Amino acid sequence: MGSSTQPNCALLTMMKDQFANYVVQKMIDVAEPAQRKILLQKVRPHIQSLRKFTYGKHIITKLEKHLSKSSDLGPLLTSSTSNSNGLSHYDN
Repeated sequence: MGSSTQPNCALLTMMKDQFANYVVQKMIDVAEPAQRKILLQKVRPHIQSLRKFTYGKHIITKLEKHLSKSSDLGPLLTSSTSNSNGLSHYDN
C-alpha cells in the first residue's frame, strides 16, 4: 500500500477519487480484522484531509461503521476534541 506518510501515496489518492473510493470501501468490507486494522493505521494520519473531500467522507463513514461493530480496532479518532458532527478530531 505504500507509506501512508507520503503525500501522494496510492491509498490516499484512491480515497479521494470519485470511483476508486469504492474500491477502498470494498477493501474495508471484505478485509479480515487484521487487514482492516492495517488500513485504519494507513488512514488515520489523513482523517482531517479526507473530511474535505466528498469521497473521503465515505471512507471515514465506512470505517466508523466497522469500528462500531468491532471494539478491538479502537477508536478511529483519538483526541477528545469534537467537531460539528460530534466526532473527535485526530491529532498528529
